Amino acid sequence: MNKVILIRFNEIHLKGGNKKYFTKLLISNIKYALKDFEYKIENIQNRIVVRDYLDEDGIIDTLKCVFGIHSISTAIELNNDVKEIEDYISSIKIDKKFKCEVNRADKSFPIKSNNFNADLGEIILNNNENAVVDIHNPDIIVHVDIRENGKTFIFYNVIYTYSGLPLGETRDGLLLLSGGIDSPVAGFCMAKRGLRQDILHFDSFPYTSPQAKEKVITLAKSIKKLIGAK
Repeated sequence: MNKVILIRFNEIHLKGGNKKYFTKLLISNIKYALKDFEYKIENIQNRIVVRDYLDEDGIIDTLKCVFGIHSISTAIELNNDVKEIEDYISSIKIDKKFKCEVNRADKSFPIKSNNFNADLGEIILNNNENAVVDIHNPDIIVHVDIRENGKTFIFYNVIYTYSGLPLGETRDGLLLLSGGIDSPVAGFCMAKRGLRQDILHFDSFPYTSPQAKEKVITLAKSIKKLIGAK
């Protein structure tokens, strides 16, 4: 049993024969973003797994700003073994409304998703006297993601991020940055489509104040990493 950070992507799924290229680019961007952290990364089918890390909060905060990532979860990694999964589920403590969501990507797993949902829900109810099943408005969703590589990931939290395409998918661009809101928003929108940008600002001193220049510098520092500027 290992604790890992599970990374999911969505738009990349639509790229057909180019999916491998986009996934490789996303992993490259993740490695660059996490260059100051200690960790290991693994690419499994339709998932990216970060393991053997020390600074969980720092890594998650950094990953939130990587375009191409759809969502992030801290997860427990088990083998695709019915007893091992059930044993772990029997150990969790829940005193709220909950439901189970099983994703059976490994079609060789012996129990179908709906049946395993019911089995795991029953185990939770039997081990938590205050737990209540509510499939429409749960307080907690117990996600059980059974993957093709022989590993199952169990998690409760899903952190949604910016999605989009990985930076560097399109040619580099130039962001003309003023002191207003329009230009940084434009830069964000372009970065979400994979356009890495450098920042250019025209200082109109003495027609504009030093404070206006400082405002632009502050803006540039805020969006620099997000849009891939150097």
